[in-house]
Amino acid sequence: MKTILHIEPSTFFVEFIKEKFNDSEYEYLCTDSYNEALILLEEFDVDLIISSFEGNGMTCEEFIKNVTYSYQDIPVCILSGNKLNSNMQQFMNLGVIQYIDKEDVDEALIKYIDNIFKLDKYLEILKEKDVNKIVIRNLVEQDIDETVAESFKYSKIILAAPSYNANVFPPMAVFLNKLKERNFQKRKIGLIENGSWAPSAAKSMKEIISKMKDIELVGNTVTIKSSVKQENLKELEELANKII
Repeated sequence: MKTILHIEPSTFFVEFIKEKFNDSEYEYLCTDSYNEALILLEEFDVDLIISSFEGNGMTCEEFIKNVTYSYQDIPVCILSGNKLNSNMQQFMNLGVIQYIDKEDVDEALIKYIDNIFKLDKYLEILKEKDVNKIVIRNLVEQDIDETVAESFKYSKIILAAPSYNANVFPPMAVFLNKLKERNFQKRKIGLIENGSWAPSAAKSMKEIISKMKDIELVGNTVTIKSSVKQENLKELEELANKII
């Protein structure tokens, strides 16, 4: 069972979220204190953190810095009632992987969480194919320039990115443009995109990749709409077969 840690000062919203998890396969931990959240991270094997912009004990920014320093493998998702929050990009730069508006949480939250964990299925598929080495890099959590340099070590790469404002999520665009600037070429690349209703990530990635030399796009683009579905698992396996 996967464990979710939620930091939220609003009792009303806590009860609302808790009800969502009642019928799910996830264990739900909740606190209104960032200090207590750090203690819970020591005591429990947490798989995902969901946080409000507000909490007791320290600022959200301080908490996220603590998490990304000590628990780099735990993804962090921000829930906010302010769609135009000016700190959104700042928190993304700190390592937050998703921003969900509280008005949309009724539909978005469980689907998003399902998506995070079900994408692990792809790694399982690759391992079943006896791939000698699989390296995963999160462009939000890790230095993009270092990831660019490391990319030249590998002949085959899978790019997985969500859509963002009818484009691709900015860190992926930055990554690909840096590869292009450094004359990245003669590689095999597979594409996975995610989006709720009109995924645009793959189109944007292809536009940048088309400016590189001798890049072979392998297999069909796997398009995931919100959460991974059964048919996606078959598509992911087909992509794995093509890329190895």
